[in-house]
Amino acid sequence: MKALFKTLLLLPLLLCSAKLFAGCDYGGTSLVTLTVNPGNIVVQRDTPVGTLLATVVSAGTNAGFGCTTAWSYKWFPMIFSTQSTVTGTEPIWLTNIPGIGISFGQQTAVAMGAGRYGYWPSGRTLYFYKVAATGSGALATGLVQQARVVSPTTMTGMNVQLTGGSVTTVACSVNTANLTFPIGDVNVNTFGSTVGFVNPKQNTQNLGLTCDVNANVNVTMSGTQNPDTTNTSVLKLTNQGSAGVATGIGVQLVYGSTPLTLNSAIFLKTATSSATSLPLIARYYQTKSTVTTGDANASATLTLTYQ
Repeated sequence: MKALFKTLLLLPLLLCSAKLFAGCDYGGTSLVTLTVNPGNIVVQRDTPVGTLLATVVSAGTNAGFGCTTAWSYKWFPMIFSTQSTVTGTEPIWLTNIPGIGISFGQQTAVAMGAGRYGYWPSGRTLYFYKVAATGSGALATGLVQQARVVSPTTMTGMNVQLTGGSVTTVACSVNTANLTFPIGDVNVNTFGSTVGFVNPKQNTQNLGLTCDVNANVNVTMSGTQNPDTTNTSVLKLTNQGSAGVATGIGVQLVYGSTPLTLNSAIFLKTATSSATSLPLIARYYQTKSTVTTGDANASATLTLTYQ
């Protein structure tokens, strides 16, 4: 009789346990798997680390999961589960492409009331970030994130499948490392009498590049500003102020109709083919009302970036 009494005590506990596990379900449907494909993500080589590169939303669903008692869930990373040292609002996970991270919301537990269901009619959103120097290639496909009931029991609630996508990092290589602009002799009488006059005698040279298509080419000019003007696009003449050097002028470099300014990145163009040529113009800019004769040379360094 003593043994039978113990069995009768255990039976109600087992029944309660079975009822608890049966309290979570898919609301009359079955486990849902959403799919997402970001397509090709183009990354400019010099894009700053931490930049959001792409936002991609899956198809939505009105099917979901829930429990008859108070419960909670969270989303877990799956095929990409190594966390980046770069962080955003939510953790960022490293993908199989160097320098590319992925993030998504609700990675901490979300509390839900009894009888409430979690579902995403507007889909799930994935965020792709630059977290280091980037490579190129196909993104690994597979289960990228999974929602799970984490309390009062555990259950897979929903899957998100990455079905494709790729990353292309673009940049250019310089074919002409040094440019010389031979303007030649310019008659002092061809200048005006006002500051800002641009002499019509100019010289154009082409900066040759080999680029990945869609590379955004930017240039920053470094050098010494001409002390006779506040215009930051005018370069100081070599040995300016010394005997034998012209006075009243400086040098500008121009792309299209835009003078390059010192220490400021200027967007030039988006490469549409591998062979890219950037015509740059050198010209004299008048800094005083009177110009005197002499040597009139200048130098500058151009730094190309892609972002």
